Amino acid sequence: MHINRKSLIGPTSSAQLDGEELEHTGEYKYLGMWLNENLDPSSQWEMVSSKTLKHLYLIKQLKRAGFAEDILVNIYRSLCLSTIAYSAPLLGACNKQTKQEIQHLQHRILKIIGITDEMAKEKYNISHTTDFIDATCQNILSRILKDNNHAITSNLQRTSTRTRSFPFVVPKCRTSEYRDSFLPRTIRQLRDIAAANS
Repeated sequence: MHINRKSLIGPTSSAQLDGEELEHTGEYKYLGMWLNENLDPSSQWEMVSSKTLKHLYLIKQLKRAGFAEDILVNIYRSLCLSTIAYSAPLLGACNKQTKQEIQHLQHRILKIIGITDEMAKEKYNISHTTDFIDATCQNILSRILKDNNHAITSNLQRTSTRTRSFPFVVPKCRTSEYRDSFLPRTIRQLRDIAAANS
């Protein structure tokens, strides 16, 4: 797989390892995350959506069987929200339409369970999916930044802690794909939260 913002490297170019030509692929699954040459998170959402739709059918059948509301909510959390949480670093970079699709799917499941989005928030602390994805990414990156030996932490440029409430500089982004990706997007969010709380 070739990732190049200028598209100078095409699928026809070859790479070799120990004299063997490597197979070219436009998409690659690594630790449950679908990566592609365009840094487009839509492949990840297609996988999450496919899994979640299967769980939607299960929740519908359990609702018909008379399972209680709180049990159905726990099943939704365990089967669906956990998949969204794991995929959050990629899903956070989705476009507005895809984020609406993610929220719509949650809305459908909550409707099957028999609760509104507002009830889910007040009674079960289930947020809008965009807020949930952002909060998950912030928690992941906060844990990483506490580890000075982590590759991300050690490679980030730091500001003066005396003058800044957040000690890291947002990486320079030459493309919208990188700007909206996990690291720069979440650093901006953490910086803004720190500034608001200072």
